[in-house]
Amino acid sequence: MGESGPILLTHQLRHEIGHWVSLAHHSARFELGYPKVICSMRAITDKFCAFCKDARARLSFISYYQTITELHSNSSDLLDRYGNQESLSLIINELGNSLQLFYDWEYAESVRTVAEIYHQLEDLINEAKYRSFMYTRVISIAIMLVAVSLVSTVIVFRIMKRRKTKQSIRNT
Repeated sequence: MGESGPILLTHQLRHEIGHWVSLAHHSARFELGYPKVICSMRAITDKFCAFCKDARARLSFISYYQTITELHSNSSDLLDRYGNQESLSLIINELGNSLQLFYDWEYAESVRTVAEIYHQLEDLINEAKYRSFMYTRVISIAIMLVAVSLVSTVIVFRIMKRRKTKQSIRNT
């Protein structure tokens, strides 16, 4: 008997074989930490088998890749307005290269490159946020201060000119 009703032996065997080949209960969508992978060899030798290392790398790649695409999607307006477009193009090209490594079964290298790409994109977004702040806040405040200074200077000069004119009229 299973928790949600009867389980056939074939279902149970399929489930347990899935664990034996490194499949976990949850989906492949993880936060940026290492995904949980179950390895039957690790229990015996305290080392992951080659298959589990690959499975771990595949799940890590998928996690990073999904996070990068979501991060890029959520920041696309900011990056379009204030981001370094040349750097963004390089990051997108590198992401494509990393995906090709993944398709070529070069899992360890694909994970290494996709992790670097994640940090590059994060830095690019932070730089764009800084530029956004500078352009929308600091520069507008500076322009306002310059305008106030100019107007104040013009007013002071006019007042001084009127005083001189009144004084010269009184002296004559």
